[in-house]
Amino acid sequence: MSAFRAFSSALCAFGFLFFTVSQILAAGAEPFVLAVLPDTQNYVKYKGSEKKFLDQTQWIRDNIGKLNIKFVIHEGDITD
Repeated sequence: MSAFRAFSSALCAFGFLFFTVSQILAAGAEPFVLAVLPDTQNYVKYKGSEKKFLDQTQWIRDNIGKLNIKFVIHEGDITD
């Protein structure tokens, strides 16, 4: 199972994007992934936590081509 199909299946299981994913696949459009970063304010607030942010962003960078990541969405505050 491709990473996209696994991702979209997980979303569909929760009722998100069901029709959108189906329409994309049916139309033959190239699937893509949206990466989501959580609220990162604690990464700068607590000493030693910045590695989590660096690891997450490096993972995104390492997987841009493999997963066809087109967007990175950030939730919450960037800093405290």
